[in-house]
Amino acid sequence: EFSELRNGIESAFWGPAVLALTEEDKMELQQYVAGAWHKLQQSRIQIPHQEHRAFHLTIFRRLDNLFATGLLEAYWDAYEAVELNMYADYDYLTEVWGYHEGIADAIVRGDVDKAKALNEEHLQLLRTRGVEHGKARGEVLEEGNTQVRSPA
Repeated sequence: EFSELRNGIESAFWGPAVLALTEEDKMELQQYVAGAWHKLQQSRIQIPHQEHRAFHLTIFRRLDNLFATGLLEAYWDAYEAVELNMYADYDYLTEVWGYHEGIADAIVRGDVDKAKALNEEHLQLLRTRGVEHGKARGEVLEEGNTQVRSPA
């Protein structure tokens, strides 16, 4: 239920939040993606949870709405409290970070609508966590030729 609230907040405030991002914020998003792929490609795979939390909160950091940003921070606190940050299937993680890479790339290009569509698609992954995912590892996310990075 908290995920539904979080999804609604992110959807409702996506445009103003993304448009308020600075160039430095956009670079940070790309750094979180690179850091996550690095963790996922190690011989001892690490769950890039800090990058995950920071990625989403960075998108909304310049939003001038303390209630919305406070609820988003509380969502991530609850996510950690129920230990969703502790374990995850590798395919799930690669799918999540494929979406994040596409979202960051669209934000950098100024394509707010595409970034929002990818984010909303990605937010549905938590519902199917633990179920086999079909879009990870190099398959097309949507018709715009956005590719998910295949971690080698």
